[in-house]
Amino acid sequence: MRIGLLLIALVWTSAPAAAEGEPLVVGVYSPWTYFPDSLSRSRYAMELAGALSRSTGLVLQGRGFMARGAFDAQVEAGRLAFAVIDAPHQLERGFTPLAQTIAHGRPTRPMVLTVRETLSGALTALRGRTLANVIHGDWDARFVVNFLLRNQVAPDFFVGGRSVRDVGSALSLVKMGQLDAAFTYKGTAVGVYESPPVPLPAFVQADPKLTTEVVAKVRRAVLGVAVRNDVFSGFSAYRHDIYKGLEAALAVSPRQASRPPTERGPRKQRIQRVPYQMTPQKSRDVRLVEAIGAPLEPPSGRY
Repeated sequence: MRIGLLLIALVWTSAPAAAEGEPLVVGVYSPWTYFPDSLSRSRYAMELAGALSRSTGLVLQGRGFMARGAFDAQVEAGRLAFAVIDAPHQLERGFTPLAQTIAHGRPTRPMVLTVRETLSGALTALRGRTLANVIHGDWDARFVVNFLLRNQVAPDFFVGGRSVRDVGSALSLVKMGQLDAAFTYKGTAVGVYESPPVPLPAFVQADPKLTTEVVAKVRRAVLGVAVRNDVFSGFSAYRHDIYKGLEAALAVSPRQASRPPTERGPRKQRIQRVPYQMTPQKSRDVRLVEAIGAPLEPPSGRY
């Protein structure tokens, strides 16, 4: 009887040790970060996890994600401990941020609009052309029109283009002539237009059940990691301030941002608009006007 109880006790006490030996997964889901192929994305994830393992002594495993559904499924199942995700995704999901990726010491980097070879010239040449739709989340159109294009062109300036899972696929389709244009971070392609600085991807805690000790170890360790890719080269402390402009741009739909509330027709209830700072078309951004090639004459009183 005593031997039987002793065996049961040993099984109970050894179970937590086995659980602790399971690797913590570090995911990389960043459709706007250029990777030549899925293997390059997975390699970066494994190198990042390896660097964190050596620094913390924890067992960490890297995994790259190309599809939003696969990433979300792992998060919901509690199988993802940490992750590198794009700024719009972080604002949408609200994960606990631990660090900020950086490029040349800065937490932001502009994007450029690259076009196929036969369409070089002013931005006006792209009216009615196809723009790659990088599938990311519910705020994809707001990110492109309100933020990247500064809400200075009509939401229908581009016609619907082919949907792709990441920017690498978008650039390939532009190069083959199957799409007319695509946005990508500056430095990964030459473009006819440059966006405002975009917050680079964030390093976040994806599993809220992790112990504070584990999270603290990883937070300290990631600040010393210098694993590079074509967009960012390291990590710094998380910066809430760099997200303010992006957060405001994602707060409203492109049509709400580009047009003031109309007073035409009867209304049962006045619509309460989300506060959003807009720039009149008469004071368009200088870089956008230069890219277009000629100032666009704005309608009177339109924002």
